[in-house]
Amino acid sequence: MEEVTLSSPRWLSLRELRRLVERYYQAKGKDSDSEEKTKQAFQKINSKIKDLGDSYQFLWDKNNKDPPKFKKTTVTAYKINAAKPECYTLESLVHFVQHINENWSISFKKALEAKLQPVRFTEKQGLLRYLRGVDNAKQAKDPTYQNPNVIYPVSQGSKKKSLDGNKDGKVEKSAKKQKKGNKNFWEDHEQPLSTLNSILDCSESQIADICRPIWDSFLKSKSQQQKPQLKAKEKYGMPIIIVPAASTSAIGLYNVKEFLEHGVFVPNDEAKSKHKTMLSQVIIERKKPSTGEIQRYKVVNSVRGFKSDKDWKRVVAAFVFGPEYQFKGWKWKSPSEIFDNCQGLHVYFDDVKLNLNVKAWNVKVFELRKQSRNKDRIQSHRIWEEIDSFIFNKKRYLEE
Repeated sequence: MEEVTLSSPRWLSLRELRRLVERYYQAKGKDSDSEEKTKQAFQKINSKIKDLGDSYQFLWDKNNKDPPKFKKTTVTAYKINAAKPECYTLESLVHFVQHINENWSISFKKALEAKLQPVRFTEKQGLLRYLRGVDNAKQAKDPTYQNPNVIYPVSQGSKKKSLDGNKDGKVEKSAKKQKKGNKNFWEDHEQPLSTLNSILDCSESQIADICRPIWDSFLKSKSQQQKPQLKAKEKYGMPIIIVPAASTSAIGLYNVKEFLEHGVFVPNDEAKSKHKTMLSQVIIERKKPSTGEIQRYKVVNSVRGFKSDKDWKRVVAAFVFGPEYQFKGWKWKSPSEIFDNCQGLHVYFDDVKLNLNVKAWNVKVFELRKQSRNKDRIQSHRIWEEIDSFIFNKKRYLEE
């Protein structure tokens, strides 16, 4: 397989796709919690991908009248799995971007039908964060940071052998050399958006587009210097999921942990009989697909313990079972307001008719088979997909 260098199609094709997503996503979707605006951003991105039959052009730079062309079959520098060397083709990544607004299971099936490598559920958020440019912030804090899914280009400096090595072949680096190495890293990976000539040729509106990100970055940096920055988990605490207290609900406080952590469904009554004490809350631990970090979620079946508006801001999902009395005492008064502020979820068995209230509400429905447990894990994954999507679109402050 071709080595990844700064001038190789493997790196350049991935870089150009990332530039396109980063440019238009930040312009349309980053500063908004609106799911509709996020969809509009990716519609704009897709309109800038020019399909030439056997190759693509990415039209992210208004001043470049003839952007480079990349074969669809180009093997990029983004790995399918961080632990393995195989990488996505450019066509597979473009397919992912073009179908990002669809349900993951639908886009996965379409990729298989097109004989492309589909992006797995566990890799979806990580790839999206990379294309959005989230790594830039991490590299600003730590120049040695590298995304485990990316094969970074080999710079010429990294191939040179040092004459100062010890017996083990290790090199003693001075602080001066380390500083120089960091500088080389940025020079190798910098992505200039414009040249001097292209800026001078710009119209007044285009100059504003170029200067605005610089000004916004300056204001953000100044703001951070004036006051200490708090992490989301210190600011808000664990995301909260609410389940029904009713024993007639398919999902309750006693079986939700097994279902969401391991994809194993145990009937609520059966799970409750195994506990000697009454539960008021449970903690669910989950490995986040985007970062690999362990994220903890607090699950409750009552909102009586909510002490402030801060608790309500942490609510990301609510399992419902039908009757409106489930929402008694909630801050949000109507179902439409409730499901605008948290992701509504409903789990039911295939031998039961769907509740009429649930049909009318803006909730995602998940059917379980009464006599079979083979599909439980799939439905558990789908539920996490909806929760991740809601947090990403409306409560991103809980994941940063």
